Amino acid sequence: MKKKYEIIIEYIEELAEKNELKQGQRLPPIRTLVDKFECNKSTIIRAYKELEMNHRIYSIPKSGYYLVENNSEENEENGSIDFSLVVPDSRLLPYKEFNHCINRVVELYKNDLFIYGDTEGFKSLRASLVNFFSEYQIFTSMDKICITSGSQQAISILSKMSFPNGKKNILVEQPTYSLIHKLVEINGERLIGINRDFNSINLEELENIFKNQDIKFFYTIPRLHNPLGTSYSEKDKRCIAELAEKYDVYIVEDDYLADLDKSKKSLPIYYYDIWERVVYLKSFSKTFMPGIRLGAVILQEKLKSEFLKT
Repeated sequence: MKKKYEIIIEYIEELAEKNELKQGQRLPPIRTLVDKFECNKSTIIRAYKELEMNHRIYSIPKSGYYLVENNSEENEENGSIDFSLVVPDSRLLPYKEFNHCINRVVELYKNDLFIYGDTEGFKSLRASLVNFFSEYQIFTSMDKICITSGSQQAISILSKMSFPNGKKNILVEQPTYSLIHKLVEINGERLIGINRDFNSINLEELENIFKNQDIKFFYTIPRLHNPLGTSYSEKDKRCIAELAEKYDVYIVEDDYLADLDKSKKSLPIYYYDIWERVVYLKSFSKTFMPGIRLGAVILQEKLKSEFLKT
Protein backbone atom coordinates (compact mmCIF):
# COMPACT_ATOMS: atom_id res chain seq x y z
CA MET A 1 0.00 0.00 0.00
CA LYS A 2 1.31 3.39 -0.99
CA LYS A 3 2.08 5.95 1.64
CA LYS A 4 0.13 9.21 1.64
CA TYR A 5 3.10 11.36 0.58
CA GLU A 6 3.71 9.04 -2.42
CA ILE A 7 0.09 9.52 -3.51
CA ILE A 8 0.57 13.28 -3.30
CA ILE A 9 3.74 13.05 -5.44
CA GLU A 10 1.82 11.08 -8.07
CA TYR A 11 -0.94 13.70 -7.99
CA ILE A 12 1.52 16.52 -8.70
CA GLU A 13 3.23 14.51 -11.44
CA GLU A 14 -0.15 13.82 -13.04
CA LEU A 15 -1.03 17.52 -13.01
CA ALA A 16 2.25 18.27 -14.80
CA GLU A 17 1.76 15.45 -17.30
CA LYS A 18 -1.73 16.69 -18.20
CA ASN A 19 -0.32 20.22 -18.52
CA GLU A 20 -2.68 21.40 -15.79
CA LEU A 21 0.45 22.52 -13.97
CA LYS A 22 2.92 24.31 -16.23
CA GLN A 23 6.60 25.22 -16.05
CA GLY A 24 7.25 27.97 -13.52
CA GLN A 25 3.70 27.74 -12.17
CA ARG A 26 3.14 27.76 -8.42
CA LEU A 27 2.09 24.42 -6.92
CA PRO A 28 -1.08 24.17 -4.82
CA PRO A 29 -0.59 25.68 -1.34
CA ILE A 30 0.19 23.20 1.42
CA ARG A 31 -3.07 24.05 3.22
CA THR A 32 -5.07 23.23 0.08
CA LEU A 33 -3.51 19.77 -0.18
CA VAL A 34 -3.94 19.15 3.55
CA ASP A 35 -7.69 19.59 3.08
CA LYS A 36 -7.80 17.62 -0.18
CA PHE A 37 -5.94 14.56 1.09
CA GLU A 38 -7.03 14.82 4.71
CA CYS A 39 -3.52 14.58 6.08
CA ASN A 40 -1.24 16.68 8.21
CA LYS A 41 1.05 19.47 7.00
CA SER A 42 4.25 17.43 7.45
CA THR A 43 3.04 14.85 4.89
CA ILE A 44 2.64 17.53 2.20
CA ILE A 45 6.01 19.03 3.07
CA ARG A 46 7.66 15.61 2.75
CA ALA A 47 6.08 15.10 -0.68
CA TYR A 48 7.28 18.51 -1.83
CA LYS A 49 10.78 17.88 -0.45
CA GLU A 50 10.97 14.58 -2.36
CA LEU A 51 9.96 16.37 -5.57
CA GLU A 52 12.51 19.09 -4.87
CA MET A 53 15.30 16.55 -4.33
CA ASN A 54 14.43 15.01 -7.70
CA HIS A 55 14.60 18.46 -9.35
CA ARG A 56 10.94 18.42 -10.28
CA ILE A 57 10.11 21.51 -8.25
CA TYR A 58 11.96 24.33 -6.49
CA SER A 59 11.05 26.50 -3.53
CA ILE A 60 11.05 30.25 -3.01
CA PRO A 61 10.93 31.35 0.64
CA LYS A 62 7.64 32.97 1.69
CA SER A 63 6.23 32.31 -1.78
CA GLY A 64 5.80 28.57 -2.28
CA TYR A 65 6.89 25.74 -4.57
CA TYR A 66 7.14 25.96 -8.37
CA LEU A 67 7.39 23.43 -11.16
CA VAL A 68 10.76 22.97 -12.90
CA GLU A 69 10.89 22.71 -16.68
CA ASN A 70 10.49 19.17 -18.04
CA ASN A 71 13.13 18.53 -20.71
CA SER A 72 12.45 14.84 -21.21
CA GLU A 73 11.77 15.30 -24.92
CA GLU A 74 14.93 14.81 -26.92
CA ASN A 75 15.78 16.33 -30.21
CA GLU A 76 15.96 13.37 -32.54
CA GLU A 77 17.14 15.29 -35.56
CA ASN A 78 20.21 13.79 -37.14
CA GLY A 79 22.99 15.97 -38.46
CA SER A 80 26.64 16.83 -38.27
CA ILE A 81 28.40 17.93 -35.10
CA ASP A 82 30.46 21.11 -35.27
CA PHE A 83 33.49 20.37 -33.09
CA SER A 84 34.85 23.89 -33.62
CA LEU A 85 32.24 25.15 -31.15
CA VAL A 86 33.80 23.07 -28.35
CA VAL A 87 30.43 22.70 -26.61
CA PRO A 88 28.51 19.52 -25.72
CA ASP A 89 25.36 18.30 -27.40
CA SER A 90 22.49 20.36 -25.96
CA ARG A 91 20.64 17.13 -25.15
CA LEU A 92 23.36 16.23 -22.65
CA LEU A 93 23.10 19.41 -20.62
CA PRO A 94 21.35 19.01 -17.22
CA TYR A 95 18.86 21.84 -17.62
CA LYS A 96 16.74 20.79 -14.66
CA GLU A 97 19.74 20.76 -12.34
CA PHE A 98 20.92 24.15 -13.63
CA ASN A 99 17.44 25.58 -13.18
CA HIS A 100 17.20 24.26 -9.66
CA CYS A 101 20.70 25.45 -8.70
CA ILE A 102 20.18 28.94 -10.09
CA ASN A 103 16.95 29.33 -8.17
CA ARG A 104 18.67 28.15 -4.99
CA VAL A 105 21.49 30.63 -5.53
CA VAL A 106 19.01 33.50 -5.89
CA GLU A 107 17.26 32.27 -2.75
CA LEU A 108 20.45 31.99 -0.68
CA TYR A 109 22.45 34.97 -1.95
CA LYS A 110 19.81 37.47 -3.05
CA ASN A 111 21.29 40.15 -0.78
CA ASP A 112 24.67 39.87 -2.54
CA LEU A 113 23.87 39.03 -6.16
CA PHE A 114 22.11 42.25 -7.08
CA ILE A 115 24.63 44.73 -5.73
CA TYR A 116 28.23 45.55 -6.56
CA GLY A 117 30.46 43.22 -4.56
CA ASP A 118 34.19 42.71 -4.15
CA THR A 119 36.29 43.72 -7.14
CA GLU A 120 37.96 40.30 -7.01
CA GLY A 121 34.60 38.54 -7.34
CA PHE A 122 32.01 36.79 -5.18
CA LYS A 123 33.76 35.81 -1.95
CA SER A 124 32.10 32.42 -1.42
CA LEU A 125 32.84 31.46 -5.03
CA ARG A 126 36.52 32.28 -4.61
CA ALA A 127 36.60 30.28 -1.39
CA SER A 128 35.05 27.29 -3.17
CA LEU A 129 37.58 27.55 -5.99
CA VAL A 130 40.46 27.12 -3.55
CA ASN A 131 39.25 23.57 -2.87
CA PHE A 132 38.37 22.98 -6.53
CA PHE A 133 41.83 23.98 -7.73
CA SER A 134 43.60 21.88 -5.10
CA GLU A 135 42.09 18.75 -6.69
CA TYR A 136 44.09 19.60 -9.82
CA GLN A 137 47.35 20.24 -7.94
CA ILE A 138 46.89 24.02 -8.03
CA PHE A 139 47.47 25.24 -4.50
CA THR A 140 46.53 28.84 -3.82
CA SER A 141 44.55 31.08 -1.48
CA MET A 142 41.31 32.98 -1.93
CA ASP A 143 43.15 36.32 -1.89
CA LYS A 144 45.02 35.41 -5.09
CA ILE A 145 41.89 34.51 -7.09
CA CYS A 146 39.97 37.00 -9.23
CA ILE A 147 36.70 36.16 -10.98
CA THR A 148 36.42 37.33 -14.59
CA SER A 149 33.82 37.40 -17.35
CA GLY A 150 35.31 34.37 -19.06
CA SER A 151 38.90 33.88 -20.17
CA GLN A 152 38.65 36.57 -22.84
CA GLN A 153 38.34 39.36 -20.28
CA ALA A 154 41.32 38.01 -18.35
CA ILE A 155 43.49 37.73 -21.46
CA SER A 156 42.51 41.22 -22.58
CA ILE A 157 43.45 42.75 -19.23
CA LEU A 158 46.72 40.83 -19.03
CA SER A 159 47.72 41.85 -22.55
CA LYS A 160 47.31 45.57 -21.90
CA MET A 161 48.44 45.83 -18.26
CA SER A 162 52.05 46.49 -17.34
CA PHE A 163 54.14 43.70 -15.81
CA PRO A 164 57.00 44.08 -13.30
CA ASN A 165 59.55 43.09 -15.97
CA GLY A 166 58.67 46.22 -17.98
CA LYS A 167 58.61 44.27 -21.25
CA LYS A 168 56.12 44.69 -24.11
CA ASN A 169 55.96 41.69 -26.48
CA ILE A 170 53.67 38.70 -26.06
CA LEU A 171 54.69 35.22 -27.18
CA VAL A 172 52.08 32.69 -28.31
CA GLU A 173 52.14 29.16 -29.63
CA GLN A 174 51.32 28.59 -33.29
CA PRO A 175 48.59 27.43 -33.58
CA THR A 176 46.75 28.82 -30.56
CA TYR A 177 43.43 30.19 -29.32
CA SER A 178 42.42 32.43 -32.21
CA LEU A 179 40.92 35.31 -30.24
CA ILE A 180 44.18 36.15 -28.49
CA HIS A 181 45.44 37.60 -31.79
CA LYS A 182 42.53 40.06 -31.88
CA LEU A 183 42.77 40.92 -28.19
CA VAL A 184 46.49 41.67 -28.37
CA GLU A 185 46.04 43.69 -31.56
CA ILE A 186 43.27 45.79 -29.99
CA ASN A 187 45.49 46.56 -27.01
CA GLY A 188 48.36 47.65 -29.24
CA GLU A 189 50.90 45.04 -28.19
CA ARG A 190 53.24 43.09 -30.48
CA LEU A 191 52.61 39.38 -30.93
CA ILE A 192 55.41 36.88 -31.58
CA GLY A 193 54.81 33.23 -32.46
CA ILE A 194 56.61 29.98 -31.77
CA ASN A 195 55.73 26.76 -33.57
CA ARG A 196 54.06 23.98 -31.61
CA ASP A 197 53.43 20.57 -33.15
CA PHE A 198 51.94 17.33 -31.85
CA ASN A 199 55.14 16.61 -29.89
CA SER A 200 55.94 19.92 -28.17
CA ILE A 201 57.82 23.12 -28.88
CA ASN A 202 61.52 23.59 -29.50
CA LEU A 203 62.86 24.56 -26.08
CA GLU A 204 66.08 25.93 -27.55
CA GLU A 205 64.06 28.25 -29.75
CA LEU A 206 61.93 29.22 -26.76
CA GLU A 207 65.04 30.11 -24.76
CA ASN A 208 66.39 32.19 -27.63
CA ILE A 209 63.11 34.13 -27.88
CA PHE A 210 62.97 34.68 -24.12
CA LYS A 211 66.54 35.95 -24.20
CA ASN A 212 66.33 38.30 -27.19
CA GLN A 213 62.73 39.35 -27.89
CA ASP A 214 61.66 41.45 -24.86
CA ILE A 215 58.84 39.07 -23.90
CA LYS A 216 56.33 40.29 -21.31
CA PHE A 217 54.59 36.94 -21.06
CA PHE A 218 54.24 33.63 -22.88
CA TYR A 219 50.61 32.61 -23.43
CA THR A 220 50.39 28.83 -23.49
CA ILE A 221 47.84 26.01 -23.25
CA PRO A 222 50.00 23.22 -21.75
CA ARG A 223 47.22 20.69 -21.18
CA LEU A 224 44.71 19.56 -23.82
CA HIS A 225 45.80 22.23 -26.27
CA ASN A 226 43.31 23.88 -28.61
CA PRO A 227 43.37 22.96 -31.48
CA LEU A 228 46.06 20.21 -31.28
CA GLY A 229 44.55 18.34 -28.35
CA THR A 230 47.98 17.44 -26.95
CA SER A 231 49.72 18.20 -23.66
CA TYR A 232 53.30 19.08 -22.77
CA SER A 233 55.39 16.50 -20.95
CA GLU A 234 56.16 17.14 -17.28
CA LYS A 235 59.80 17.69 -18.22
CA ASP A 236 58.89 20.38 -20.74
CA LYS A 237 56.55 22.16 -18.31
CA ARG A 238 59.23 22.24 -15.65
CA CYS A 239 61.76 23.55 -18.17
CA ILE A 240 59.39 26.31 -19.36
CA ALA A 241 58.97 27.50 -15.76
CA GLU A 242 62.74 27.53 -15.25
CA LEU A 243 63.36 29.47 -18.48
CA ALA A 244 60.75 32.04 -17.48
CA GLU A 245 62.59 32.70 -14.23
CA LYS A 246 65.98 32.77 -15.92
CA TYR A 247 64.99 35.42 -18.49
CA ASP A 248 62.47 37.45 -16.44
CA VAL A 249 59.42 36.34 -18.44
CA TYR A 250 55.93 35.60 -17.12
CA ILE A 251 53.76 32.66 -18.14
CA VAL A 252 50.03 32.98 -18.73
CA GLU A 253 48.78 29.40 -18.45
CA ASP A 254 45.34 28.82 -19.98
CA ASP A 255 44.04 25.58 -18.46
CA TYR A 256 40.49 25.78 -19.78
CA LEU A 257 39.98 22.01 -20.26
CA ALA A 258 41.73 20.69 -17.15
CA ASP A 259 38.39 19.21 -16.04
CA LEU A 260 38.57 16.64 -18.85
CA ASP A 261 41.79 15.13 -17.53
CA LYS A 262 40.10 12.57 -15.30
CA SER A 263 43.37 10.83 -14.45
CA LYS A 264 44.72 14.07 -12.96
CA LYS A 265 48.24 12.80 -13.60
CA SER A 266 49.20 15.72 -15.83
CA LEU A 267 50.29 18.74 -13.79
CA PRO A 268 49.99 22.44 -14.67
CA ILE A 269 53.05 24.63 -15.14
CA TYR A 270 51.75 26.48 -12.09
CA TYR A 271 52.68 23.42 -10.02
CA TYR A 272 56.35 23.81 -10.98
CA ASP A 273 56.48 27.57 -10.44
CA ILE A 274 58.38 28.40 -7.26
CA TRP A 275 59.31 31.91 -8.45
CA GLU A 276 55.80 33.40 -8.85
CA ARG A 277 56.12 33.61 -12.62
CA VAL A 278 52.89 31.86 -13.66
CA VAL A 279 49.49 33.49 -14.02
CA TYR A 280 46.96 30.66 -13.99
CA LEU A 281 43.82 31.11 -16.06
CA LYS A 282 40.73 28.88 -15.92
CA SER A 283 37.56 29.25 -17.94
CA PHE A 284 34.34 27.49 -16.93
CA SER A 285 32.44 28.50 -20.06
CA LYS A 286 33.06 25.20 -21.85
CA THR A 287 32.18 23.01 -18.88
CA PHE A 288 29.37 25.03 -17.34
CA MET A 289 27.42 27.62 -19.36
CA PRO A 290 29.05 29.65 -22.15
CA GLY A 291 26.43 32.36 -21.76
CA ILE A 292 27.36 33.02 -18.14
CA ARG A 293 30.95 33.89 -19.16
CA LEU A 294 32.63 32.64 -16.00
CA GLY A 295 36.38 32.50 -15.53
CA ALA A 296 39.00 32.79 -12.81
CA VAL A 297 42.61 33.94 -12.73
CA ILE A 298 45.24 33.28 -10.04
CA LEU A 299 47.64 36.18 -9.60
CA GLN A 300 50.53 36.87 -7.27
CA GLU A 301 50.23 40.03 -5.19
CA LYS A 302 52.69 41.99 -7.35
CA LEU A 303 50.38 41.49 -10.36
CA LYS A 304 46.97 41.54 -8.70
CA SER A 305 46.77 45.25 -7.90
CA GLU A 306 47.67 46.19 -11.48
CA PHE A 307 45.18 43.64 -12.85
CA LEU A 308 42.32 45.04 -10.76
CA LYS A 309 42.87 48.64 -11.80
CA THR A 310 43.38 47.97 -15.54
